[in-house]
Amino acid sequence: YDQIYRKRFGALFIGSFVIAFRVSSAIIRMNATEVEVGVEFNKTTPLEELPKNEVVLEAFVQAINNTFDVKFLPGSVQII
Repeated sequence: YDQIYRKRFGALFIGSFVIAFRVSSAIIRMNATEVEVGVEFNKTTPLEELPKNEVVLEAFVQAINNTFDVKFLPGSVQII
């Protein structure tokens, strides 16, 4: 997350942290892991200058689709 968001958002992005790992209960026939991650942006940045949730989500989805050899279920990446 840090590499993805630092590259996309620069100094606005502070860091990321793992909240939890869980075995996915939504998928019965596959071994899948859910990861809950928090991302932190600069607290002194005015709200209107922070990236919208959709932009943060899209930056991650684009990066995982174009960079990593990790399988993600379509539509499984969410911002809560």
